[in-house]
Amino acid sequence: CSCPEGMFWKADSCLPCPQDTVSEQGANECVPCPSSVRTPSQCSCTGGAVWNWQNKQCISCSPGTYKNSLTETCVTCPAGSTSLTGSQYCLCGAGTFWNTSQNYCSVCPAGSISDSGALKCQHCPLGSLENSNQTSCRCSWGQKWTRFSTVTGAGSCTRDENTAIIALLALLVVLLLIISLCLSALLVIKCRRDDECQAKRTTSTNPIPLEAPKYGGMAMVMESTESDRISLIRE
Repeated sequence: CSCPEGMFWKADSCLPCPQDTVSEQGANECVPCPSSVRTPSQCSCTGGAVWNWQNKQCISCSPGTYKNSLTETCVTCPAGSTSLTGSQYCLCGAGTFWNTSQNYCSVCPAGSISDSGALKCQHCPLGSLENSNQTSCRCSWGQKWTRFSTVTGAGSCTRDENTAIIALLALLVVLLLIISLCLSALLVIKCRRDDECQAKRTTSTNPIPLEAPKYGGMAMVMESTESDRISLIRE
């Protein structure tokens, strides 16, 4: 006769398996479980191992699969993820995490990041934002982001000395540019004033001769100077 799961055939009858043992349908004997009984035909295995009737023992899930805690079977990891031998979860890419409630790789929520293989995302420091692929945080200007381990959080924003030096140099360049523009403006004003003075000086040193009328044996010559002097020359 064929006995149901959790029972075995003995003395012309089906008997229940002793405590902490299991059996398949039609079994003639029960097999002891390494830890505890999950169902009449399946032992409960620890870690990333599942019960295997072929070997009659707990076998670790192979790479690329994970142990589903509900069914206690090895399931293939979703596309884009992988796993190690005997894993209870899959290793997701950076910016995502293994969602244990859905057994899937989910994108980190806004304001948080993750490394590869993370089981949860870490919030970025106060005043910072996550980058586009949610693998690092961006601090405010003048600060740099320092990554911590997943145990301590998503890092911290600290003062960036290099940025401060660059800002100081930029300020000096701006000041030098302003000074240069001011000096250029002063030179232009000075040159204009010098041109006006030179024009006045040229006018004063080059008198305009004026021809005076002649009366009899006398010739009058008039010259225009700064004081408008008139010279009278007698012949």
